[in-house]
Amino acid sequence: MAPPEHILIGFSIAHVFYAMQKILHKKYFYYPVLLFMAGLSAIIPDIDSFFGNYASRNVYTGHRGITHSILFVFLISLTITLIMCAFATISMRLVKKSPVFEGKAKFMSLFLLLFVCGLSHLMADLPQPPGVWGGIPIFFPYKIDGSFVRTGGWSKIGWYDYKIMWSFIFIATATAFIVALLPIIEKYKVNIAKKIIAVVIILINLGINIWLFHHISNSQYVNAAYWERIQYEYLMHSNPLIKMTTLKGRAYFVKLFKSVK
Repeated sequence: MAPPEHILIGFSIAHVFYAMQKILHKKYFYYPVLLFMAGLSAIIPDIDSFFGNYASRNVYTGHRGITHSILFVFLISLTITLIMCAFATISMRLVKKSPVFEGKAKFMSLFLLLFVCGLSHLMADLPQPPGVWGGIPIFFPYKIDGSFVRTGGWSKIGWYDYKIMWSFIFIATATAFIVALLPIIEKYKVNIAKKIIAVVIILINLGINIWLFHHISNSQYVNAAYWERIQYEYLMHSNPLIKMTTLKGRAYFVKLFKSVK
C-alpha cells in the first residue's frame, strides 16, 4: 500500500486505543499525540524507500527488506518507547512533576500501540504483488537453505488502492468528529454516555478493518495496467472533488518522493 493507506490504518488503530483509554478511565496519551505516534509507526517500515534498491532482493540494501520484518517492528517500537519514556520522565522532573510515563501500564500501552501499528504495515503489504522481491521477509532472520524466507506477494491488490484510502479517510474524519464530542460529555460527567461513545468508536474502526479484509479478499491484481484501470474507474464514479484531490495528491506525492529519493 501507499503511505496514505498505511497512515490511515494506523489512525484507525489509534482510535481504538483512545476509546479503550476512555472506557478504562486512563489518561495515557493526548489524542493528537496518539494519532502522531500511530501514524509514524504505521509508516516507518517504508523508511527503506529512501535508501533501498528497488531492483534488489537483498534484505539489507534492497527495498522491502529487513525493515519489513516483525523483528524490526519490535525493536523500533521498543526503541521509540524507551526514548519517549526517558524524555517525558526528564521533562517532568525538571518541572518537579510526576513522570508522564511512570508505571508499567503506560509503558506497555505505548509499546503495544507502536507495535500493532507497525505490524499493520506488514500485514497490509502481504496481499500486494510479489514484485522483484517475492514478498517481504516478515520472519527475518529465519532462513531456508541459506536464503531469507519471504512471505506474501499474493497479488490481491495493487501498490495503492483509492477505495481503501478514501474509505479510511471518511472513517477517520467521522471518528475525529465523535472524539470531539467526548470533552462535552466529560464536562457534564455523564460516564455512561462517554462509554457508549467510546464503544461506538471501537465498533466503527473495527468495522472498517473487517471491510478492509473483505475488500482485499475479493480483489485480484492481474497486472499494472489492469489495476490502473480499476482505480481509474473508481475515480470516474466518485465525487469530482475526490477525483481532483486524488489525482493532484498522487502527482504531488510522486514528485516529492522522486526529489527525496
